[in-house]
Amino acid sequence: NGNGKYSVKEAFLELDVPLFNSDAIGRANLNGAARLTDYSTSGQVWAWKVGGTWDTPLDGLRLRGVTSRDVRAPNLSELFAAPVTTTLPNFLDPVRNVNVVVIQNVTGNPDLTPEIARNTQLGAVLSNPSWLPGFSLSVDYFRIKIDDAISALDAQTQINLCYGGVQFTCGSFDLSNLDSAYVTVQPFNFA
Repeated sequence: NGNGKYSVKEAFLELDVPLFNSDAIGRANLNGAARLTDYSTSGQVWAWKVGGTWDTPLDGLRLRGVTSRDVRAPNLSELFAAPVTTTLPNFLDPVRNVNVVVIQNVTGNPDLTPEIARNTQLGAVLSNPSWLPGFSLSVDYFRIKIDDAISALDAQTQINLCYGGVQFTCGSFDLSNLDSAYVTVQPFNFA
């Protein structure tokens, strides 16, 4: 059996501030938000965003941009999945270069921390200009950088990486005893 729980407490604030609104320079606003989240499993994290739009005086042209710090906490399955055991026949032992039977244990990882992303977007929209009725075009630039992404490797990849010199995967398996060879697969935070 597997079990687990967590609680989340949040406080947030969002503001939308009009900057100007005139025929000569167009209309613009600035939007900002902040959120403090406290996860019982991994502690406090801040998320925020700052962005804005400008409806330019050019017919149908809108410019927009936003930058943010985004958070995704591990879900209940990633944290507390009950162990599931399967048999992997014909599993390649890369050291002896032979196929062996391996017991694979898939389980959750209560030590996961939230993913943190930094997101930047810039864009322009040309929509229904008087010189081309019904026309719409949107061009956007995205840059997303994620730290501590949550994922899992399959059993063979973990073993191949260990024998290839990636040490953090080496504690997840034991192929030395053919009667009890095993590999444990669970999600973890990538660097």
